Amino acid sequence: MASRREFLGTLALIGALPLCASEVKKWDDECDVLVVGSGFAGSAAAVQAIDEGVKTIMIEKMPVLGGNSAINGGAFAVVNSSFQKERGIDDSYELYVKDILKAGLGLNQMELVEVIAKNGNDAY
Repeated sequence: MASRREFLGTLALIGALPLCASEVKKWDDECDVLVVGSGFAGSAAAVQAIDEGVKTIMIEKMPVLGGNSAINGGAFAVVNSSFQKERGIDDSYELYVKDILKAGLGLNQMELVEVIAKNGNDAY
């Protein structure tokens, strides 16, 4: 089993993959909470952790704060949205889940996929 330090070092290297190997510096910082990604969820998690008073580090693979959330402008997909219905676009829970699993390379937690698939329209 890897130590926490080894785990953090691995994550730091994964987050730095787009950099040249010569740019990767030694990782030896410690924290209570490591947030991977600075998008909507990551930023909310980091704020919560900081509010709880724990040492928090956020890492991001994208060149901008906000990660993919900064690119998408706040848009998100839902099953059978009013936008789709107005345009005659057929959608289904099964297609949505299939798309989410494909985007997540099959590493998704199914119970969470089901939550967003079933409740996305309420948030929309």
